[in-house]
Amino acid sequence: MLVVVSYSLAELKGLTERGSDLRSAMLHLHYLTGLLIFALTWLRLALRTSMAAPVSNPVPPRWFRLVAMSFHVVLYAILIALPLLG
Repeated sequence: MLVVVSYSLAELKGLTERGSDLRSAMLHLHYLTGLLIFALTWLRLALRTSMAAPVSNPVPPRWFRLVAMSFHVVLYAILIALPLLG
């Protein structure tokens, strides 16, 4: 949800006048949501590494687990890189 809010703020700022208070507030909120996403991502990674994942029954095939793990790696990389690049 925070990613959607941050993206929306960045895109909708173009509809406001340059130098206006609304545009300034939108940019400030965009910055704050980016920081919050960054902090919560690291918190989530810490929790994920400290707790074991629940066992699924039946156990999914190996290819499915590899795809899921790859998706998680890419997702967390994006959630860390975008606030740093923004």
